[in-house]
Amino acid sequence: RSTLFPYTTLFRSSYIQVIWLNSDGKWKIGGNYNTYWLRNQSGTLDIYAYAPYKASAPNIVDGVLSYEAQHYDRTGYTDWLSGSNVDLLYASRTGYARNSSESAVLMFRHALAKTTFGTITNNTGGTLSLNGFTISGTLYDSAELNLETGVWSNHVANVIGKISTPPPFDSSVFPPLSDKETIIPPLPNRELLFIPGPDGTLPLTVEVNSSIANEKFSFDITLEQGKNKTCNITVSKNFEVVIQE
Repeated sequence: RSTLFPYTTLFRSSYIQVIWLNSDGKWKIGGNYNTYWLRNQSGTLDIYAYAPYKASAPNIVDGVLSYEAQHYDRTGYTDWLSGSNVDLLYASRTGYARNSSESAVLMFRHALAKTTFGTITNNTGGTLSLNGFTISGTLYDSAELNLETGVWSNHVANVIGKISTPPPFDSSVFPPLSDKETIIPPLPNRELLFIPGPDGTLPLTVEVNSSIANEKFSFDITLEQGKNKTCNITVSKNFEVVIQE
């Protein structure tokens, strides 16, 4: 038995875990859902779902999920799940007839905004050692996600407004680059996920420190909800930066 894609499905006032089983190619629904899904009953159901599954009872009111951001603490990510840098998926099916003979299809979408640091090329004319970096902007500690519309609201901003020295730009995990050398940072350290703003975007500034005193380079990116923005970085002489997305 293998759990590939566990998620939580919420009816109007109950939530249950759903697990895919490789052994028989079927979805297994945990808990007693018959109270809500009796096909000989009239009326409709509002079904909401998110993934990955959260063991403790989620804070959801009328299809709105309260979500806490993942935080980097220099040793890894700590979040509401299991301490990993994970995505958040959501889906809904409202007005589903209890006596319907059709499957309740749930189309999952990505709720967070993602950036991936792709290749890094050193064109400075010398060795480049990266000693750490800072991502700054309006970062959010928590917000509420409407599982039907995908709209984020009631954001709580981080008072510091930055993340300092997480991988991949950390001298302990990132080797020096010789001139004209291109490297790809190790996974999963080069992937970062964020709660987007109310309009679904998140403008950020990335500042990277080098091995040369007082030398650094920076660039601006705008992330979008449900999308991954890959940044391929080329550092030229005088620490001018070219970003290819």
